[in-house]
Amino acid sequence: MADAGKNDLKPWLRRQWAIPAKASAAFVANMENVLGGLPGPTTPAVRMVCVDEGGKQLIEDVREPPPVRPGASARRDSGYRRGGAANLFSAFEPLAGWRRVQATGRKTSVDFARFLRALSDEHYPGAERVALVGDNLSTHTPASCTRRSSRPRRGGRRSGPSGNTPPSTAAG
Repeated sequence: MADAGKNDLKPWLRRQWAIPAKASAAFVANMENVLGGLPGPTTPAVRMVCVDEGGKQLIEDVREPPPVRPGASARRDSGYRRGGAANLFSAFEPLAGWRRVQATGRKTSVDFARFLRALSDEHYPGAERVALVGDNLSTHTPASCTRRSSRPRRGGRRSGPSGNTPPSTAAG
């Protein structure tokens, strides 16, 4: 097979996106909520921030990898030692080109509420509204902010920014 091109097929690469099983009334209502809740042009008083989280396994090599030689790829042994797990909360303001990531030891609604509180207090102290766009994870709900602290804050703002959750694409 001298004429077979190297790497013509790359089965590990794929394009993927979420398409709902059917455009249900719940899907349409949630999408309208997201699109209607976005602030449009942002100002110092009105911000739009995307939030998410992800778990990461912490691993370390069990054997020291050999030094990389010029022109060669790095080589690693497949063996590893598990060192636990960490959670990464992330916030991204696409219209400002800004992001923040915070590592935590777990991901609970209280941890998420603390992340949002720090985000609000440290990065948007003068904002009247911070519109959040997040996913459907159970810890990413307005209730997680309310559970943490329901008392009004300075300027009359409640303890969490306002939020919008995109519709679920799960079959249902």
